[in-house]
This record gives sequence, structure tokens and C-alpha cells, in this order.
Amino acid sequence: MAGAFITLALAPVGVPVRGASVATYLDVGPESASGLSGSTFNLTATVYDQDGNVFNGPGTSTHVRFYFMAGSPNNPNNPGNSPDLTCDTDEGTGSCTVSYVGDNLGTDLICAR
Repeated sequence: MAGAFITLALAPVGVPVRGASVATYLDVGPESASGLSGSTFNLTATVYDQDGNVFNGPGTSTHVRFYFMAGSPNNPNNPGNSPDLTCDTDEGTGSCTVSYVGDNLGTDLICAR
């Protein structure tokens, strides 16, 4: 997740001061999908801030990494901690999408961070 530098200005008493939004939550969809061998699968990640709002706007692009769990039939087996798929969220939508072709039959388990 991306960090944020927060600068607060002094304000008169009674006026609430709010810090900058911080990328806090990640949601990936669809939760599940099925298709024939050779089908293309799309995964869309959306980043949310600490208040549950979509994390978007200038300077909010967030790098999202996807990892196939061990034993997934379409795992590309990238070495070490290298992500299998990546994308950067769009500052307008707070989302990004990756795709992969499911050539091998079975269930792929994928996590993102």
C-alpha cells in the first residue's frame, strides 16, 4: 500500500482538521469466475481509503501486486517474492485490471496486496 505524508495546519478552535486520505483497503473482483481452457480472466482491484471511499484523485496511483497461490494450475511460478501480475490504479477511478489466460484446467487461487 502507498503511504501518505500528512501536513496539518493550525485552525481556529471548533473547526475540524482532517488529514490526507490513506490507501487502506483493497477489493478484488470478481470473487470467482469459471471458463473453458484458454479463457481470459480479468481481475479488477479497487483501493479504498480509511473511510471506505474509493482512493482516487491526483497523486493516488497505487501499485497492486497479484500472487498465484502454490498449486494453482496456471501459476507462472515467478521466483521468490516476485508478483505474478501487477497494475497501477488509475487516479480517476482508483482501480486497475490485470488479465491472464487459464490454459490449464483447475482452480486458481490468487491473492493481491
